[in-house]
Amino acid sequence: MTIAERLKQVQKDFNLTQIKFAEIAGLSQSIISKYLKEERFPSESILYKIANELNISYDWLMTGTGDMKDKNAIAVVENNCYKIPIINASAGGGAYNEVFDIIDISKAELAKMGYKKADRLTAVKIFNNSMYPTINDGDLLIADIDVDYNFIRDKDIYVLRFGDRFFCKRLLCGLKTITIKSDNPDYPPEHISGDEVTSLNIIGKVVYRMTAFQK
Repeated sequence: MTIAERLKQVQKDFNLTQIKFAEIAGLSQSIISKYLKEERFPSESILYKIANELNISYDWLMTGTGDMKDKNAIAVVENNCYKIPIINASAGGGAYNEVFDIIDISKAELAKMGYKKADRLTAVKIFNNSMYPTINDGDLLIADIDVDYNFIRDKDIYVLRFGDRFFCKRLLCGLKTITIKSDNPDYPPEHISGDEVTSLNIIGKVVYRMTAFQK
């Protein structure tokens, strides 16, 4: 079950309209709608707020473990660490975006990335080698999900959803065309334009490679 499916389960069980759900989360209705459609992913602080407001399990909401009605929710910060969900992403043709684990990030690690809190971050497990040598198969990346669509930086690496595909690629922004590019020359670039652009959803910008930190 994905985060979106768990949010839908909460919405159903508590008989919440999108407007009421947005009010509980302290967000706009359009953002809640994007969460439910898996076009964006909620931060840990948003999930924690929803869990606290509805008196349900934060652990279940974030990872799917345990029971939704278990009120003994884990804290966002434990032992001076922040808990960040890990989602799957393909560096190749696209993969399913299920959250399958969580990672603890210390405040010292966050400082190395230039962040004071983890509420804007998610971790991304990479499968496939289309971004080699920049990103390797099996790498764990950190992505900032607070992306301003009006300030997409050319040639930066983003976690993307395009249609029903979910992957990590470099973006090249032209006047009329956006190019989804792999760093591995064995994988040809993909050009999108016109109405296709509306199917491109940017989940987050890659800001850190955990493998580099662990060396």
